Amino acid sequence: MKQAAEDASKALEQAEQAANSQEAGERMGEAFQKLRETAGGGKVVQAIDFRKLKPVLPASIDGLEAGDVEGSRSSQMGMSTSKAEAVYRGDGERVAITVTDMGSMSGLSSLSSRMSAWAESETESTTGYDRGTTIAGYDGREKFRSYDGGRSSGQLKFLVADRFQVEVDGRNVTMDKMKAAARLVDFDALEAMKDEGVGVNDGKQEEVADMYKEFREAEKSKAAAPEAGEPVPRMPVDAAELKALLPEALIGLSQSGSRSKTQTLGENASVVRAEADYVDGERELSIHVIDYVQVVPETGVLPGATWMMFDVSKESDSGYEKTTEIQGYPAKETFRTTGTAMRAEIQMVVDKRFFVEVAAQNLTMEEVKSAVAAVGPDRLANLARAGA
Repeated sequence: MKQAAEDASKALEQAEQAANSQEAGERMGEAFQKLRETAGGGKVVQAIDFRKLKPVLPASIDGLEAGDVEGSRSSQMGMSTSKAEAVYRGDGERVAITVTDMGSMSGLSSLSSRMSAWAESETESTTGYDRGTTIAGYDGREKFRSYDGGRSSGQLKFLVADRFQVEVDGRNVTMDKMKAAARLVDFDALEAMKDEGVGVNDGKQEEVADMYKEFREAEKSKAAAPEAGEPVPRMPVDAAELKALLPEALIGLSQSGSRSKTQTLGENASVVRAEADYVDGERELSIHVIDYVQVVPETGVLPGATWMMFDVSKESDSGYEKTTEIQGYPAKETFRTTGTAMRAEIQMVVDKRFFVEVAAQNLTMEEVKSAVAAVGPDRLANLARAGA
């Protein structure tokens, strides 16, 4: 881990000192890869699919049945983790078990876990304690606290195979019951998966290299360009024309109302919004379109669209959330069910300036995608270009 950190530092210096953009990009890609190796304990580790973690959780715990079993995977610039969680309830008791594949962070997590387990600190009072422990041969820590009225809370945390963090949180259950719950986790299955995703080439090193190469070339072009006058401001689209893109009917739903406005922000910036609502009995849908062209931040990430910086993939028994592309534009889908009710939402960014949000009740995700297609993201982009 120490060697990888030193190599990363060296590569960063070489990237900054490189004479040409190609070399600078290659060195930055190497630095990025070494940083990932540092976090991964000397190797690049991609977190496994969270669906493989769900089966390691027990179906029940001493009379407590599992409710919704949730799973998720997240990634930012190649640093990925995934997890599965089950909650067990009954007779005022609650136990939650979470298994997390630390993935790209497994090296740092392993070091932190060992330091915590090896720490000789131990505290105890009349209401509880915090101390090191061992579960099924894995070192970790246990905490417990009691409250008035017979209530209590506790936590167990330990690392399996230097990669998978297991955490058990209990409410109104004894520590013995929490430890028994922890031992029901399928440790053999976790041990068998410890090498999955290790050393996988996900293309992120090349991606970072290309990004830094483009950055260096842009900086070079900017430095070589002659002094120019004040840039001509980009103008937002007309509010009435933006609203006119929202049809009178969508996927069998009738429009119940529409609105548009131009909001002035300071002396030289404005935001244009258009909205429409559609309804057919209990089936409802709303569309919001915002032209942020004059307030796009330097990061290029529009307000409300920070998900563009992440690879999101989450799933539970009641729905999912994921980043994707729709008609070539970055987007995020969210879908949830509650009983027989459904809620679907799509957020997307069009032409790096329009933020589009479509939210629906009791409509499937496919129906919402059909509504997006009917509005036509390309029509938004063409409207902007026509007014440029």
